[in-house]
Parts: sequence; C-alpha cells; structure tokens
Amino acid sequence: MRAVKVIIWARDPIIEAFLREQIRTLRSLEVVEQGVPEAQGAIIDAHLLSFSERRVLSAFLRHDRVKQVAEALFITPDTVRKHLKRIYRKLGVSSLHRALLRAKELGLLMDEGWVSVPL
Repeated sequence: MRAVKVIIWARDPIIEAFLREQIRTLRSLEVVEQGVPEAQGAIIDAHLLSFSERRVLSAFLRHDRVKQVAEALFITPDTVRKHLKRIYRKLGVSSLHRALLRAKELGLLMDEGWVSVPL
C-alpha cells in the first residue's frame, strides 16, 4: 500500500514538528515539503492564521486598498499592513493575490459572517 503524500501547514516550527511526529506513526501518510507537486493532501493547523489575520485577509475580498480595509474594520492602515506581513510569511507567499488564493485553497477565509476552519 502506497502512502498518501501530505503537506503540513502549521503556525510555527514547534507545531509542525509535533504534527510530523504524529504523522510518522501512521503508515498511510508521508509528509512532503511544500511545493512538491506529488502532494495529495494537506494537514492544516486550525490556528495557522489568527482570527484578526483571517478577518483582514477576508476583507480584501470586498475591498481593494489597505485604507478601505482599515476603515471597514475600524483599525489603522499600519495594523492592516502588519497583519498582511504575517499572513504572507505564514502562507509562504509574497503578494495579496497569492495570499487570497492560498487561503481559499486551505479554507481559511471568512465569508458573510462565518469562518471556515479546518478541524
């Protein structure tokens, strides 16, 4: 039986190491590095993005500019930029467009008052 190749998305190296250790005990799963095209699935830390980071990123689904998001969420533009910087690092991307795509793939975006969070 061939193992299913999975990628781990975790909020920090400690959580990732813990997940890798747990997955090693399962013969049916094999962890591969992010970006490996043969990956067949993902193990996603439910807390990969904080509530505030998901809220900011989701606001970009309705708004085009940092200033608009800041006004909509009643926070400063600098706070929006700080959240974006953390989001880019956690998702391994360098643009808002890529961050939105990756978050959508991982089910991390908030939509119309509800939150999609992997269990």
